[in-house]
Amino acid sequence: MADAVVVGLGRVGSRNDDVADAEPLSHVGAVLATPGIRLVAMVDSDRHARAAAAARWRDATDAAILASMDDIAPGSVDVVALCTPTARRAEQVAAALALRPRVLIVEKPLAADLVAARSLVRRAAAADVTLRVNYNRRFDPATRAFRDWFSGTPAKAVLRYGKGLHNYASHMVDLLLDWFGPATAVQALGPAGRGDPNLDFRCRMAAGFDALFVGVDGLGYDQFEIELLFPDRRLEYAAGGALRRLWRPREDVFYRGYAHVPAEAEETETGRVGGFRELYAAVRDHLNMGAPLAGCDGDAAVAGLAVLDAALRSARDGGRRRRLRQRRGGERERRAA
Repeated sequence: MADAVVVGLGRVGSRNDDVADAEPLSHVGAVLATPGIRLVAMVDSDRHARAAAAARWRDATDAAILASMDDIAPGSVDVVALCTPTARRAEQVAAALALRPRVLIVEKPLAADLVAARSLVRRAAAADVTLRVNYNRRFDPATRAFRDWFSGTPAKAVLRYGKGLHNYASHMVDLLLDWFGPATAVQALGPAGRGDPNLDFRCRMAAGFDALFVGVDGLGYDQFEIELLFPDRRLEYAAGGALRRLWRPREDVFYRGYAHVPAEAEETETGRVGGFRELYAAVRDHLNMGAPLAGCDGDAAVAGLAVLDAALRSARDGGRRRRLRQRRGGERERRAA
């Protein structure tokens, strides 16, 4: 049995399980739904968050509810999940590593900036702790099945998002890098707004195609759509991944002598995006049976943040194209050693 601690009892840490019926979309809910992992503590410095978690989960667990990780004995837990804002990420990672877990899960993004992210990856590697950043779509069964519709390399990808560069766009960048490999250059297509902007930018992929990110403000609906244009098909990943469609072109659909995709998709699948339960099942199998642990490791998280960082830098430089250098991070360096 692996013992887990969830730090941060906000929406993604504890409160998100009522948005998708029985599909757990919080870390507490996912741990409790995974045989072989035991929730031993929930941690939050805010007393209201602790009280809400105690009321919410009182019938599901007898885990301790604590104000600080300082109340946990080093070496007593196997998994720590950090579900807190990035502003204090460095000190929180330090406190988590002091507990000597075997696996550290961090909510996205890994850090507020690229320099801090690289430092955190090195610290986790030096502590011999396996690091994963929770881009849950990497574990989501529906998203993984969506990849079966791919055919070669797309001619172009168009990605439309809201809710910020480091929020929805970071999920999209992670999927893009996971699906097609590294990016080589980034160019902003407009100025960066304040806060976490919905920035337009172009990402050149080493696979030989451009991905166009379109950030949209002021919408009265949720925007998370990826369109992949392959030479022989068009794929859509919409509603955050809950809606997936495949079109293949046909001759003479609307005009004789022209090939278009029909109005109706050839295949349409719907289903809520998950991945939290699968993440913790993979962690359990990694700890108990030595199975390889998939997901976004430190190197991949740094590569994704490098894209976001380059987009912001390009926007501040009037749209100057930024080339990306691929660096080896802590986990891969540790394995090589």
